Amino acid sequence: MRSYAKQVNPAWWKVAVAGLVSVVIGSSTLAVRAEQAKTTKDAVYSDAQAKRGEELYAAQCSSCHAADLSGGGAPALAGADFLGFWDKTPAADLVEKIQSSMPANSPGSLTRAQAADITAYMFKANKFPAGAADLSADAAALKAINIAK
Repeated sequence: MRSYAKQVNPAWWKVAVAGLVSVVIGSSTLAVRAEQAKTTKDAVYSDAQAKRGEELYAAQCSSCHAADLSGGGAPALAGADFLGFWDKTPAADLVEKIQSSMPANSPGSLTRAQAADITAYMFKANKFPAGAADLSADAAALKAINIAK
């Protein structure tokens, strides 16, 4: 009686295993890409968070960036210039910049949660839709959200 294992060509098994590994890796890559495909157009902040951010912005940011986020003597935080600069950038980069280097007269004085709230207000000012949940302050979660024109 011949064993089935002896009848199967070893080269065929290598091809089958390589194909299976490719499918598994490909599907996990697609899952990661799907997670990263979230953008600011996907309602990634809440109205309540944007309201908190608006209050923080008025107190901490408006003296340099103008009350309407148009920039004044500093970069604009709403409109075509802002969106052109930040387009396709992870929200994590914007929150990190705000948290670590703003306000100019007291860099690093804002908490990460406050920086996320200000970012939510900026998203609202740039006419991105609000959703049910707050924008996370977690760096990994923010890396999965890209700013989009």
